[in-house]
Amino acid sequence: MRRKNAARVTVRDRTGKCMGTLLLNEAADCIEMCCRPPEVRLD
Repeated sequence: MRRKNAARVTVRDRTGKCMGTLLLNEAADCIEMCCRPPEVRLD
């Protein structure tokens, strides 16, 4: 499910050092997973 012309984003750490590139849709998925609050279920 890869698009040939998908936008790429450069991932940098706090010091500005390049950590690599991700496809924009992959980065969005990663951010969504990292920032999503954990599910809390009260039974």
